[in-house]
Amino acid sequence: MPKKFFNEQVIPFKVGQSVLDAMIEFHCHPRYSCKKGVCQSCLLKSDDNQVTSAQKDVKESLIAQGYFLACQCYPKEDIKVNETNSSELEIDVKHIFPLI
Repeated sequence: MPKKFFNEQVIPFKVGQSVLDAMIEFHCHPRYSCKKGVCQSCLLKSDDNQVTSAQKDVKESLIAQGYFLACQCYPKEDIKVNETNSSELEIDVKHIFPLI
């Protein structure tokens, strides 16, 4: 059975099970909403090449940093993932909506 290494914790998961579902099953309290890849609230980070299929519709700048959608990632072997760094995901709204 493959294992997922998440923030120093080992989580076994079944082949065919998403990273997100394994985290839910083992009470890791992941952030998520839709479980379909639309909301992107389940973003996690990994440098493993198994996550490339779970990067559809993720911004290029986040892909370059290793972000992927946990609900869309179905690893076939051991994988190491980390929580997101919220400061990397924040944007300065003053630049988007400047004061008039």
